[in-house]
Amino acid sequence: MLLALLCVIPAQAQKNTLLQAQRAQQAGDFAIAVQLYLPLAQAGDADAQFNLAEMIDEGEGALEDEREALKWYQLSAAQGHAEAQATLGAFFASGRGVEQDYVQALKWDRLAAAQGNARAQFNLSWLYEMALGTPKDLVGAFLWASLAASHAVGKQKDVYKRSLDALAPQLNAEQRKQAKELEKLCSADPPSGCR
Repeated sequence: MLLALLCVIPAQAQKNTLLQAQRAQQAGDFAIAVQLYLPLAQAGDADAQFNLAEMIDEGEGALEDEREALKWYQLSAAQGHAEAQATLGAFFASGRGVEQDYVQALKWDRLAAAQGNARAQFNLSWLYEMALGTPKDLVGAFLWASLAASHAVGKQKDVYKRSLDALAPQLNAEQRKQAKELEKLCSADPPSGCR
């Protein structure tokens, strides 16, 4: 019982520090946020790693350093952080900070997309439509564009919906039906049958 309590206290302290760092970041007190995120990130906290990566990437509270940001994104993504995975997918697709590699972009976007990340789902749609890192697959492109449009919020929802509407005429009725059937499988918990 005492051992269990000793494990909970550090975990709660870590959570509190993460919340303090997030509040400092939101308030624009970037130097404090970096000071709070760094030890948590070094200890392996995926959220702290991602937030620190974003701050370094934007030069908030630290010198803008693409390679250092990439390191923290990779550590966070390796732990399953969906937004970090989507960010790595975008980095590899664009060649930002890394050698352009569409196969790696697909890998990271698939992992994030399976967790419902709309940005990764949209990026997957584009990769399938343009045959980047994979053979052209309009059914897969429609599937991921549809999921992105359903998961997105705000302005992104409109952008993704317009992309879906532009993609739809490229598919015949059978292909759209197949994509909708796959969408049901991919929306299940856990997802299955996704491309």
